Amino acid sequence: MNTIFYFEVRRNTKHWLTYCIALILIFLGIFCGNQFNLSVGEGIYLNSPYTIGFMTGMLSLSIIFFATIYALQLLFKEQDSGFDVVLFSFPLSKQAYLKGKFLNYFLQTFLSFSFLMIGFIIGQSLRTGSEMQNGFNIIHYLYPLFIFGLINTFLVCSFLFL
Repeated sequence: MNTIFYFEVRRNTKHWLTYCIALILIFLGIFCGNQFNLSVGEGIYLNSPYTIGFMTGMLSLSIIFFATIYALQLLFKEQDSGFDVVLFSFPLSKQAYLKGKFLNYFLQTFLSFSFLMIGFIIGQSLRTGSEMQNGFNIIHYLYPLFIFGLINTFLVCSFLFL
């Protein structure tokens, strides 16, 4: 794969702050999943596909926040460390450099949203009561994650990366 991508992923996974942010996002997702109430009518349960899709769509707005924070970090990281001066001495093509940076940026943003959704799933499964439908179907959570999460992450990240 891309050397820049591997370097960025290794650098991100060595920082303790990355794991702290992942835990915070999971706890925020648990809070959202446990406290979210939407009553659109009789017979619509809180863990029905409609409600899960609606809440995933609302949570996908957080992608803009994640992507903006990561874009600012990405933008000023090389300039602050003086790496932009050294970069041109390496035998890297512009396309390989940008591809590695974008893949890392996209993966970091999508994983942040995925951690939020994992917490949401845990929070939804902790709920009990008559407003919950019997049974758990992971497809009801994965489908909105990939439709809202993946597509929105790609659009927001490509716009901000441009």
